Amino acid sequence: MKNALNYVTYGICSAAVLSASFIGFAVFSGTPVQDLKGVGSLFADDVEVELEGETDGGEVASRAERAADTRSTRQVFDEAGLALGSFTLPSPFSVEELNSLEAQLKTKLDELAVREESLAEREREVQRTRDHLADLEVALEEQRTALLRQSDENAARSAEIASSSSALAQQSAAQEAESDQTYTELAQLFTDNKAEDAARILTKAHGPEGAAQILVRLEADRQAQLMEAIETQRPDEFFAYYTAFKRALGSRAAAGAR
Repeated sequence: MKNALNYVTYGICSAAVLSASFIGFAVFSGTPVQDLKGVGSLFADDVEVELEGETDGGEVASRAERAADTRSTRQVFDEAGLALGSFTLPSPFSVEELNSLEAQLKTKLDELAVREESLAEREREVQRTRDHLADLEVALEEQRTALLRQSDENAARSAEIASSSSALAQQSAAQEAESDQTYTELAQLFTDNKAEDAARILTKAHGPEGAAQILVRLEADRQAQLMEAIETQRPDEFFAYYTAFKRALGSRAAAGAR
């Protein structure tokens, strides 16, 4: 609204200056002002304008005519204003339209400010999301590095375990071979002596498991003789010796199959 009033004021002042310049030029050029279109009616018909150097009689007559003008100062200014109005153009907008336009412009500016703030907030949110993703990427990379390191450690540990297992297997095989050799040598002690004496020595020196390992290395007939003697001498423990003997026979048959 303030800008619109400024434009209207500038227009009126410009029209006034233009009108004053036009009338002044007409006066100084000697043109009768009563003959001017639009403003001629504001001046008396017998007004004469003389330039410098004219006779004093003409100046006296002009003063007399001005003295005879009975219009008030207010009336003179009002009529001059009517003349100046002929040089002004009407505003294309009314005051209400200008006020409405100013209100709409202010509303649009407020909406634009709100949208700019919303856009700035979205940009900040996007930046926060980017920073969060960057942090996640760093964390994932650290986890991946840790997993690779753990995988290498597991591979080295697996190789160590495999090596230990191989060593244990070799040691176990060596122990089994040594044990087999020992039981084979012991079995030779129970091949020719009397069955009752052999069974007594066998059960006294060895338990069911040891006796079974010696029995499986003897001939079938000798095994039957010794088992009968053990049943006679130790009827309460015979089942344990018999079970151990059957289990030893099964293990030896499986080993032979391999």
